[in-house]
Amino acid sequence: MAPRPQYPPVTTYADKADTRRPILTPEGGMLTVRVAGPVPRAIAWTIDTVIRALAYFLLLIVYGIVLPGGVGQAMFALTIFASEWLYFSLFEGLKGATPGKKRCGLMVVQRDGSPCGLEASFVRNIVRFVDFLPPFYGFGLMSLFFSPDFQRLGDRAAGTLVVYGNKEEEEEPRTTQGKAGGTARRRARRRRDTEDAPEAPLDPVAVPMALTGEEEAALLEFARRAPIWGEDRAAEIANLAEPLTGLTGTAGRQRLLEYAKWLEERGA
Repeated sequence: MAPRPQYPPVTTYADKADTRRPILTPEGGMLTVRVAGPVPRAIAWTIDTVIRALAYFLLLIVYGIVLPGGVGQAMFALTIFASEWLYFSLFEGLKGATPGKKRCGLMVVQRDGSPCGLEASFVRNIVRFVDFLPPFYGFGLMSLFFSPDFQRLGDRAAGTLVVYGNKEEEEEPRTTQGKAGGTARRRARRRRDTEDAPEAPLDPVAVPMALTGEEEAALLEFARRAPIWGEDRAAEIANLAEPLTGLTGTAGRQRLLEYAKWLEERGA
């Protein structure tokens, strides 16, 4: 098995202050992500805690009505135990982020920029009980502060990062005087509006030639990673598949996503 691609080590104080990290993807491309520090992660954890507390309160009322007495208390305790393990693992493994992380614009990815996945999610959250010790994430906070990429012990065990999921916005030109400054700001806003505009819904398109199992897997993996790469990088990678699609750039990227959707529906 080929070694997992890594990114350049953080060696200077300037690197540590700048949370952007270049990642070498398995395809040989470079992807820049911005790792999240303790404060936004603490806010996300607080939101998730409030959500779980409200859900537990409602369940306590329901169990008290439906299963009064010791049976209801036992079921309630089992529900809390299961939820504490599954809440983070399932949300991060299937969606890439819990509701709290999503609200804060964060997501969990592997070190090569690929989606977290259930296996890595379960590993990082199984170690959560160690991070939590002593109470309120003592070991976890120590690990965050001593890690250049703000990884708690669970992240190190699973090989994951918590990053900002939204694309970094271009800085607006600093010129604020005169007509030129206003025009530059309007152009920057138009670029962001274009980037943030919702894409047209995908329609499945049959692949025009027979693919091997490895080629189908690569196509599906492209569809999984395209949102993380961003439109420009995904279009650049899609150019490599021009013999298959007959298209390049954004049109080639769109066609590969349509092929992937057809493969998903065919395999469903």
